[in-house]
Amino acid sequence: MFLKFITALFSLFILAAVSFFVALIFMYFYYTKDTFAFENILKSQPTSANRFFSEDGVLIAEEYDVHRIYVTDQNIPQYLKLAFISAEDKSFFDHPGFDFKSIIRATSQNIYNYLFLRDNSRLIGASTITQQLIKNLLNDNERTFARKLKEIIYAIKLERSLSKDKILELYLNEIYLGRGAFGIVAASEKYFGKTLNELDIEEMALLAALPKAPSNYDPQENYEAIKERRDWVLDRMAENGVITKLVAEIMQGSKINYVDSDLYSKPNLLDGSIKDKVKSNLYFNANTDRNYGLTYFLTINQNATDYVSDQINNLGGMQNRVDFSADIKIISLISGRTLVEIQDSQKNTKNYNINTNARSILRPIYFGGILSSGIDLNKKLLSTKIDTTDTYPSLVTLRELFSSNAAVADKNLKGKAEVYLLEYLQDKMHGGDITYNWDEKIELNLDDVLSLYIPILTDGLLLETYYVDKIDDMNGNQIYLHKDDGIVKLLESDIAFKVKSLFCNMEEIEISKNNKYAEQGNCFYYHQNQDKLFYLRFTGNVAFFAIISGVNLQKEDHLITVMNDIASNSLDLVDKMQLSDFLIPDKINAQQINKNTGSRYNYTDNYVWEFF
Repeated sequence: MFLKFITALFSLFILAAVSFFVALIFMYFYYTKDTFAFENILKSQPTSANRFFSEDGVLIAEEYDVHRIYVTDQNIPQYLKLAFISAEDKSFFDHPGFDFKSIIRATSQNIYNYLFLRDNSRLIGASTITQQLIKNLLNDNERTFARKLKEIIYAIKLERSLSKDKILELYLNEIYLGRGAFGIVAASEKYFGKTLNELDIEEMALLAALPKAPSNYDPQENYEAIKERRDWVLDRMAENGVITKLVAEIMQGSKINYVDSDLYSKPNLLDGSIKDKVKSNLYFNANTDRNYGLTYFLTINQNATDYVSDQINNLGGMQNRVDFSADIKIISLISGRTLVEIQDSQKNTKNYNINTNARSILRPIYFGGILSSGIDLNKKLLSTKIDTTDTYPSLVTLRELFSSNAAVADKNLKGKAEVYLLEYLQDKMHGGDITYNWDEKIELNLDDVLSLYIPILTDGLLLETYYVDKIDDMNGNQIYLHKDDGIVKLLESDIAFKVKSLFCNMEEIEISKNNKYAEQGNCFYYHQNQDKLFYLRFTGNVAFFAIISGVNLQKEDHLITVMNDIASNSLDLVDKMQLSDFLIPDKINAQQINKNTGSRYNYTDNYVWEFF
């Protein structure tokens, strides 16, 4: 009786196997005709987050609806690939899309479970990695015989269309691994707070253990279950020769060090105004999909940004005013890269009101007009000096005049300087479209101030500021790379350099033996206007610009000391690896002059350097 039962069972099994393959052949030809559906599968690419990296390698922002970070095959660690293959499909590199032996084994086990154990819940599958990928791409969870055959057929076709490496790449990026993470990169971040290259092998084994039941295998919720599953994966890796049995046993003894799910937060350090700028039409052509999978490599230095932001918050607390705000930028004077941008004012509004005169923020430009008249920096000029309520004449050098509250007495020289300032303002602000009058009230924001000052700091050259070094798509292909447009001169280099030197303490400057470089001195400038402060500090390479609003100017000395510290320390953070000295233009001669008289001749040991 028992023998008859076994015979009947075997016959039933053979009949089922034959029926399966007859159905497979039929369905293969049926679905082969449906080329449109399969072509859609081939075109399917897992959606990937947009990511924004600072110049110092910090992930400062992500944008996504589904948390997936696509990674190409060459950037996936080999042990991680082998961990998933060991756990999910050890014959992956040998089968044509489906595993016949696994199907027979699973079918036999399922028949046994159903007939003898009466347990449908213990039915097991035999899906290969390729089949699992097809299932995910079809987004079809229907558990029918026809759907299973369709999955196998498309798996066979996919194996013929793509390489094994590409199929594995798609699978490892597509698969859901719990905690809202799709793909291995997002899962590595959410479970361990690591990049793929930072993972230990036992952590890779844990990720490979998740696909079976990611919701039930979170170590925070079900530690023992996932540890058992992870240890099982390590056993499979040892059996497949990926690691030795001894190594597997040692790793199985290690505990799982995971990150609590509520500790993960989406990176969001990028100012919204910067994000809008970097996603503008400037960087893309009409065919670029900007919604998914782009990696932006920004010019922003996050380390310096964090420092400046913290210090400005402290300054705001000391000022104790509700209207305190700060607009700050650090710009590379070599390339125009924006290294720091902090914008408190609403959309960088015109928050700095000035008069177009020699005592405003435009004073350096006014002195550019005097220098353009052929006056040397050590030239003593008759000036009108103001001391409280008294006004009296004085003879001072042009450099001393700049740092004092005195005014030029020569009406002809004043007239030339005024015309120079107004023409400069008209040209730099609106390309000549607007004419300005002397003592006219105008409004500026920080970007306007930069456009006026940068030609001075760059020895007369046009410098377009920018935020993006390059952009890659999700496959690592470069779709944008910043290129300089070429050198455009806006100002005579000798005039610009001399004006720039007015911001520097000449007693702290030393000149190289070949007179090509001037060591950076204490170079800064500030201007007060009602409750606002404009502040500038720079080296040969970088410049710190700030407009601080809502400040108590009665504490001027303390405020400037604080700003000096913030600017100096932040410039150190972004400028340590760069040349900081000032390149002296060919038109400029550096000479020693008498510190007291300004004479180029009788200077003895009592001298400072000056530029002619």
